[in-house]
Amino acid sequence: MDSKNFSNYIKTSLSKLSLTQKILLVIGLSGVVILLFAGKESKNETEVNVKESEAISLNEYVDDLEASLSEIICAVTGESDVKIMITAETSTEKVYAKEVFKKGDDTDEEYVIVKNSSQSQNALILKEIEPEIKGVVVVTKRGRDPIIKEQIIDAVIKVLGIKTSQVSVVPFYSN
Repeated sequence: MDSKNFSNYIKTSLSKLSLTQKILLVIGLSGVVILLFAGKESKNETEVNVKESEAISLNEYVDDLEASLSEIICAVTGESDVKIMITAETSTEKVYAKEVFKKGDDTDEEYVIVKNSSQSQNALILKEIEPEIKGVVVVTKRGRDPIIKEQIIDAVIKVLGIKTSQVSVVPFYSN
């Protein structure tokens, strides 16, 4: 079919459609065009590298936890200065969304990239795995009081999701 016959065929076909059908046809074709351009754009987006520098360091994570826990324990004991030490095993780990493409026997993986409101591109984070807490030591002037000690242990295990055996509350030694 040559281009002139094809053009006549399209014109006669379009003239038979109602206004609603023509509108739906235009919307459908617009959607196809958008999908084609979006597909080409996503190929360029996969070139963006994942920023590992976003990961919070283990020391920063532990320091933040210690500060937050210190505020809670100071409220429980009525003291202004409580010493806390938290030990953790691993740093924060981020799990990124990936697309898997199979071409015959070969398999390629690419990060799923998203744009934020400022048009910067980042890999899509599925979840963040927090470090595993190994133990907590709380040093307080009221560490000999069994009721306060129990309240501190209860607060720590609930906040951090750890076992009672991983928490030690000891009295503050002063001369």
